[in-house]
Amino acid sequence: MKEFNSMEEIEKYYNEELNTYIFKENDKYIDVNFNFDLIIKGKNIHAKNINARDIKAWDIDARGIYAGDIDAYNINAGNIDARNIDAWDIYAMDIYVMDINAYNINANDISFYAVLLAYETLKCNSATGTRKNAKIICLDSEPIIGVEH
Repeated sequence: MKEFNSMEEIEKYYNEELNTYIFKENDKYIDVNFNFDLIIKGKNIHAKNINARDIKAWDIDARGIYAGDIDAYNINAGNIDARNIDAWDIYAMDIYVMDINAYNINANDISFYAVLLAYETLKCNSATGTRKNAKIICLDSEPIIGVEH
């Protein structure tokens, strides 16, 4: 796990041509831990695992994401464990979160506290709210739950 305490420390991983932070060493993605609020507007993150308090990015591509709050356009991850997610598209295996607000969600298993909200599509194998009156909402279509991904 590589620890970062400031934006200056991650600059060597920035690929200007791709407008992307690529956390690779010896041609392998590395685990990263951000000990600061990560705000990189209009830029992307590619890493093995991401551990941060808060993430704001355009696209996130990682095996695992462990964060307080995530605000992104696209998220592609194996597992996501976060407090809140606000995104356009989410594609993930398993999601553990307080609340999700996204345009499209495509996941295997989703565990959330109170609200799972998708605007256009929601497809998953399972979705479980832990609050007694938890809500699953998909505004533009019926949620499709029970579909293996």
